[in-house]
Amino acid sequence: MSRARLCFALICVSALIGSTPAIAEAPTWTRASMTAATTYFPVGTSAMIVGVGADARPVANTLVEVLQASDTFELVIDARAIGDVGELSDDEIVKRAFARPIKRVAIVRVFRAGSSVKAVVTVYAAQGQVTTAFTLSPSKPLVENPAPEAAVDGVRRDEMQTVQSTAGTPSSADEVTYKREHVVGLSHYGVVSVESVSFYRNGRLITDTPGLYDALGMTARATDHRNTTENHRKWMVRGGVLNLIGLTGVIGFGTWALVKRDTTDYNTGVVTEASRTVPLALTAGSVGLMIIGTYLIRANPRPANLTNDEAVSLIDAHNAKKRRAARVEPTVHFAPTASQSGAGLVVMGSF
Repeated sequence: MSRARLCFALICVSALIGSTPAIAEAPTWTRASMTAATTYFPVGTSAMIVGVGADARPVANTLVEVLQASDTFELVIDARAIGDVGELSDDEIVKRAFARPIKRVAIVRVFRAGSSVKAVVTVYAAQGQVTTAFTLSPSKPLVENPAPEAAVDGVRRDEMQTVQSTAGTPSSADEVTYKREHVVGLSHYGVVSVESVSFYRNGRLITDTPGLYDALGMTARATDHRNTTENHRKWMVRGGVLNLIGLTGVIGFGTWALVKRDTTDYNTGVVTEASRTVPLALTAGSVGLMIIGTYLIRANPRPANLTNDEAVSLIDAHNAKKRRAARVEPTVHFAPTASQSGAGLVVMGSF
């Protein structure tokens, strides 16, 4: 090979090496940074630690070691017993995990935003509700995670993580979907964990229980709910008027009975005893009006709205029926989101 060709080859190799992007080093999760994690669990409890995804497994393994080293736990195990959970939502993981005799499930998810890496640990009880949550960073101990300078600051954006999931039927004229949003962050009062569920029909937000019944084709229930609500309002007004009249009477006639005094004839010295029969009778009648008003209100209660879990169950059943009719197989996919203020994972599909 000539000298010119050799120089040209060296220049090309140098250019390729210089243009190759640097591979980001994996973050180091140390036991020392997680020692405060024990305070987020009840004393004497049993827990399973679940790392979702390859990035989360080192965090979960280290957290298991930290909790096992503490004498405040009855039992701490990893998630090998429940198999691969990489494609599962938190709800599905919780159901699978609590088939074991444990009292808490801690789900670990790692989110990246540029050069920043954070791990969100969400702790669930056996009923599936979030009991607490905390954020881990590889660069600092858990006890040093920043809190707002004042209570009015709420949750700091740089300490907030959001996980969203959506589910629904294939696109159709009566598509019904729901979206869960789980927000975890640090506030002045400690860790804040909030979950909300929104419901949609054809992309439009459903704001009340009758609207959801209508969207699901349950028109009889929707009509009954609206009629019961209207009936409750009507009797609420009537009962409130009776209570107001009765309260006014009790105050007025009761005061009359109290201030009424015996009279004395100064010429003869004869004392005439004051009769309190009328004011006391009117006071008793006023109390009766209040009792009747209260009874009318309690006899016509407001109809119970669907809870989030009940609504999700109805939508899942509706969607399953539509899938069977349309012969559409369920699908699911994941899409990570990231920004300078935080990161998250969007889970979307048909279930």
